[in-house]
Amino acid sequence: MFTTQYYGSHYANIIQELSTIGIKTERDLLLAKDEFILSKTNISPEDYYEFKREVIATCKVPVRRGLSLIEEHQRSLLSTGCIGLDNILEGGLRVGEIADISGAAGTGKTQLAHFISLATITSSFFSTADPSHILTPTLSSVIYIDTTLSFHPTRIRDLYLHSDKFADLRDIGVDVGVVLSRLKIYRCFDVYDVLETVESVRKELESGRGAEKQWTEEDGAEDEERVEDDKLACCQEGVWDEREENANISVKDGKGNGNDHGETKDFYGRLKLIVIDSVSAVLSGLVQTSHSQGYSLMMTLTQMLQHMARTYNILILTVKTLSAFSAVDTKPALGTTWTHLPSLQLYLSRCADEERVYTNRDGEGITVQPRVCEVLRARTGVMGLWCLVYMGDNEIFAPEPGEYYISGSDQESIY
Repeated sequence: MFTTQYYGSHYANIIQELSTIGIKTERDLLLAKDEFILSKTNISPEDYYEFKREVIATCKVPVRRGLSLIEEHQRSLLSTGCIGLDNILEGGLRVGEIADISGAAGTGKTQLAHFISLATITSSFFSTADPSHILTPTLSSVIYIDTTLSFHPTRIRDLYLHSDKFADLRDIGVDVGVVLSRLKIYRCFDVYDVLETVESVRKELESGRGAEKQWTEEDGAEDEERVEDDKLACCQEGVWDEREENANISVKDGKGNGNDHGETKDFYGRLKLIVIDSVSAVLSGLVQTSHSQGYSLMMTLTQMLQHMARTYNILILTVKTLSAFSAVDTKPALGTTWTHLPSLQLYLSRCADEERVYTNRDGEGITVQPRVCEVLRARTGVMGLWCLVYMGDNEIFAPEPGEYYISGSDQESIY
């Protein structure tokens, strides 16, 4: 509908004249004949054609080059950090969508979510052949909603400190404290806490704190200085432990209570990923005991997440545990309805292949166990593709789809 706020007050008389003959939208104007409008109104031809040109300029589709569309598509993907996973996902996880990782208990869903979180935070370093010139402020931001109280800062810290994936970043001096400062944890105890947290994040994004700003080296220095100040303050209070590296992470409950140590400048402006681990922990009980209420809350949460993902161009990653149905079969913990809500569903399962020993760059032997990761459902990709993901203490990697890792293989071939 025509509004003076959009087209300007100087077109107010023209808009008013057009409304008297039933032309109230751009579509009405473009479909009507010029002679009819000019004969039924007191608008001069000069003013009418000037206004029509303005409407056409507003409604026309801009010409786009094919190369720019390809580059935009590549920018809309988030790498999982594993070459095998990225290949079966045709480049990575798509922003603006909800992706789901499901599987039985103990298949490595949370560890994979941690790894994807770190890969997202440091993604800008892997977009160039020489990451040494990139400044720390280009780190992206991640929000991790923990509903099972199973998140431990040491797990994600050790993953960064020991995984060969991030060895190059450690070599150029990217401190683990600065990386963890781009991660904010919300601990939620029920679905209402999750809904409140999602709404609070949406308000932060909408309020303008999510607006992009130009970063400078001084901003990055202030972030690093803030991290060191947090360490010093905690040491004086006698609560800092270098093994934990926890003072850099912002940890809050569903009501927003907690510390803000981890919130650096432009945190929401660089927010790329929101992880909910696990969505089944807060919904499965309601779905099973209070069927209508549970499904209503599930649909409400999904709609909020989908709107936020599309509006602010971020990825929502949910983790879901499957319920045991028999000795060999499983069933969806949230029923069949949930399986159709995410745009992508990855399924992790144990593999009959024997465990291997991976030798990292420090010469340490790490026992890794294979997991099969399959694209169970996908709206835009190819379903049924799979790859092997090897998981061990502080290490995750995936070779090319369908290939097996052979002990002693070159590290570059798996990353």
